[in-house]
Amino acid sequence: MQKREITAFSILGVLLALTSFVENFIIVKSFALGAPYNGKSIPEEVFKQKTDMNHYAIIAGCVFRVLFVLFLLYVGWKIAYRFLGLRYIIPITLAILIVPALIEFALQPGDKTAWYALRDNITRAAAWIAIMQIYYIASKKVQLKSSST
Repeated sequence: MQKREITAFSILGVLLALTSFVENFIIVKSFALGAPYNGKSIPEEVFKQKTDMNHYAIIAGCVFRVLFVLFLLYVGWKIAYRFLGLRYIIPITLAILIVPALIEFALQPGDKTAWYALRDNITRAAAWIAIMQIYYIASKKVQLKSSST
């Protein structure tokens, strides 16, 4: 692997981890804001802060999903044009996807949604890698057919 590829994967991994951290930190802070008022009516100011924090968490979640799609497109491009083999792509992809899940486990230990999100992200990445591998194999067969005629 070249230094440029390592840098690109590192940047994408750090951005995914950072957005996951920000999203989960906002969620935890939102819970902490409302905790003193458990079972009581929440003052209007605290309610507005919680609502704003929920909006920020939604924005951070959207940014994470956009970065995840960009990551998958980058991985697909590397596989489809055989810039990197599967022996590099699979471990890198798993490592990059596990870090945001570990952040979520650390900040919200009792929440099972982290398991579901990790499962969904790994499933999506595996399906995308398989599709790109099939594309690569099919394009090679078409090239072989067209060159033999």
